[in-house]
Amino acid sequence: MSTGGDSDPTLERLFNGHKGEITGLSFNPDTTQLVSCSTDASLMLWNFKKEARAYKYENHTDSVTDVHFAPSHKILASCSKDRTVRLWKLSIKPRSKGFKAHTSAIRSVQFSPDSSAFLTASNDKNIKMWLTEHYNRFLATYHGHTNWVNCARFSHASKLIVSCSEDKTVKLWDKLSGCCVHTYQEPEGIPQYVQFHPNDKCIAVCLSNNTIKIYDIRDHKLRQYYPAHTKAVNQICFHPNGKFLISGSNDKTVKVFDLIEGRVIYTLEGHEGPVTSVVFSSDGHSFASGGADRMVLVWKSNFDKEVLASPLDTSSNIKHVNGISEKQVQRVDVRPEFQGMRQPDIEVSIVGNMNSDSSDEGKNSVVEGSSPPPSSSNSEESLETRDVVDNIDDEFKMARNILSSLKVDVLNLQSQLADVIDTIEDLEKRTDRMKSN
Repeated sequence: MSTGGDSDPTLERLFNGHKGEITGLSFNPDTTQLVSCSTDASLMLWNFKKEARAYKYENHTDSVTDVHFAPSHKILASCSKDRTVRLWKLSIKPRSKGFKAHTSAIRSVQFSPDSSAFLTASNDKNIKMWLTEHYNRFLATYHGHTNWVNCARFSHASKLIVSCSEDKTVKLWDKLSGCCVHTYQEPEGIPQYVQFHPNDKCIAVCLSNNTIKIYDIRDHKLRQYYPAHTKAVNQICFHPNGKFLISGSNDKTVKVFDLIEGRVIYTLEGHEGPVTSVVFSSDGHSFASGGADRMVLVWKSNFDKEVLASPLDTSSNIKHVNGISEKQVQRVDVRPEFQGMRQPDIEVSIVGNMNSDSSDEGKNSVVEGSSPPPSSSNSEESLETRDVVDNIDDEFKMARNILSSLKVDVLNLQSQLADVIDTIEDLEKRTDRMKSN
């Protein structure tokens, strides 16, 4: 590995278990697990404890295109070209609930910051919002794109939604009204992915013409422009402190941008093909990349050590950058170290062919990673019991919601009935007065 100091990013883990291109990645909120999805129609849940097994979920019937952990619940969502969304409740006996959400392939899925709702974006040109608790209760549609919608994301305050499409536009939406607030035209390339800056004042978009743009959503002006890659940029992700951005490209590299200085600070080489997905952990200490080479690489950030101690409101410090300065760009190539990182095989529990809301312990197989866990029947029984309790609790919550809805309906009927009675009495009085006259 070519490094320049302790602040350089380093490769921590290498996961290799998918049979197809990696299409999405998501860390769980406490950064103890990472989930990946693939064109092989599966998800894989990777545990960072060396003695912990991995899980493979095989309920989709076509390529899984995106995956996201709920920020405040022990569930994750996946979407697929099979036009369905599945919500997975993670436990020793995983359960999933799936439903057809669109009339065409679904490109992206994301939970709201409070996990109460989730967004889906599809080739049917629509963006939809759904209620998490009832998983298939439709809340809203955002319609305005004229071609496939590649990505849709909530703002951190959950007031706005941003989307990008094959129609070469990026759209900003008001979540409650469903109205399009602004449209950013991208005539020179197709927007592949969009994301809000942590302060919600800017959005970043990566494009098929090898570039990354950052817009200020208050005046809709372009603030930064990075022609940093030599091929299409597939995905981007802001660091939680808002001062850094990572990108993955078809040029096989991951790049790290310093948004305060407005330049690339690292070019990371590790994948043998296009880098299709990148994501930071919630604490920013780690990030992951996935590629067409079927590999998932987990990196330690390191470059954020100094700035994490003094967080900064980035919006006033982002500079307008029209080009890329290669001054002091550090190249980090980890490929020569791959053989040294090969670890004992991971034991994988394959969970597949489950019906909605059903459980299956699955079968075991082996992929590269770390050693299998020691058997612990007491631990599994404890988790199983907890899962049953969680399920009962969910049923109680659903029953309470139904009763609350019925109560509201009854109160509304009572109110309407009282109005009708008042109207009848008023008519009777007027009729009596007319008769007496």
